[in-house]
Amino acid sequence: MLAVEAVDAVALNAVSDDDLKRAGYADRAALDAMLGKREGTLHRIRLRYLGVDPRLALRDAAALTDEDAAELSQTIERMDGATPWVRATLELIGQRPGAPAQDLAELLGREKTKFKSNVRRLKSLGLTESLTVGYRLSPRGEAWLSRAIASA
Repeated sequence: MLAVEAVDAVALNAVSDDDLKRAGYADRAALDAMLGKREGTLHRIRLRYLGVDPRLALRDAAALTDEDAAELSQTIERMDGATPWVRATLELIGQRPGAPAQDLAELLGREKTKFKSNVRRLKSLGLTESLTVGYRLSPRGEAWLSRAIASA
């Protein structure tokens, strides 16, 4: 994970040799060639590495204890609110891994933007993984969904 520490507008003539090297340019001519005749503002963005995304380990944590599953179920109940959507979304992703978000949203009768927002919430719980196109259930998502289906 990365943190954005600063975004500063920089005058082209204020770009140092050190800036060029950190940005991956051999020299000023390489930057000039990339910019060409473009106009606009040049920005220096300073990032800081925070570490590995904790969702990566979470989504592989498929060995759910009864306590883990109960806690996850309570979180999902709160997310569902008055209009349950989590289980239907997980089931559909499980049935159609890699399907485009637009297709899945239409099958659930939702707008694509809202659908994608909901899937990001599931991803934060370690239940889904994003693919180049679409999504798939994570091992944790499969484990929770199997338990939910078995207890229904």
